[in-house]
Amino acid sequence: MSNGNTPAIGFIYNGEFYEILINKKSTTFKENISPQESRLPTKLNFPGEDEKK
Repeated sequence: MSNGNTPAIGFIYNGEFYEILINKKSTTFKENISPQESRLPTKLNFPGEDEKK
């Protein structure tokens, strides 16, 4: 946030001031990102009534 002496860029919404922060550093985008592999969920096997006893 800027202090009272520094000019700020922003907007007012519902009577509140929202400051827009500006980053001087360039944004770096990653290249060659491969998607993570997923698997199907494992089927749950519940014992039958005879096996519970």
